[in-house]
Amino acid sequence: MLRVKNNYNGINHQITNNTFTGFDWGVSLENMNNVTLDNNTFTGNASTDRHVVVNTKSISSNSNSIVQVPIGVTMTNNEFTGQGIALTMQNHDSDNDSYGSIV
Repeated sequence: MLRVKNNYNGINHQITNNTFTGFDWGVSLENMNNVTLDNNTFTGNASTDRHVVVNTKSISSNSNSIVQVPIGVTMTNNEFTGQGIALTMQNHDSDNDSYGSIV
């Protein structure tokens, strides 16, 4: 799994030209914005696999002290094959969630 979390400073993150196989979760974006997923291949092996997870919450023991950011992601030219769910949007931190662009 590639786990990227808590982009307080709005830094651009490019996740490009990767192959993800044999995962429970392929990419987990937690409390992130300014992320581009481009030209990646995801191949799930089980019906419970999650290829890309976008979540308002950082999944960690200190998540109640983390400043939330407007989540946002741009996904282009990605290939999803095999089993599982290609994209899931999670709102695990629904007390002060906000949203940017999801393309």
